[in-house]
Amino acid sequence: MWCGSPLANRTGVILDTYPDQGLVALQNLVRSALWEVHDASAIAQEGGRGHASLGYAYDSADSDPLQSALRRISPSHAPLTVSRLHLLDVRWTAHPRADGGVRWEMDWDPVAVLALGSA
Repeated sequence: MWCGSPLANRTGVILDTYPDQGLVALQNLVRSALWEVHDASAIAQEGGRGHASLGYAYDSADSDPLQSALRRISPSHAPLTVSRLHLLDVRWTAHPRADGGVRWEMDWDPVAVLALGSA
């Protein structure tokens, strides 16, 4: 599987994974296992497309300098091997901003680490 090119969007910088059939299959197995021991509310977010996040953002700014710096990264894709699965209990907390908006904070507690592949 490969990861990249880095993309800046309104929520931060991400690197999409491709091909991601193996990652999607792993996500589906984990979801099925969680649904067996918890109810469907144990997974509150779908998680979206497989990706790696380099950072998160919550405010407005000119993205041109960041986009230019990210474009200079070469090669823009890197091989990605997933050898461990970290199961996390993730929480999103809303914090009101002075302008009436909301700033989101993400934190988590580790639940388990599972080795993948053959020993």
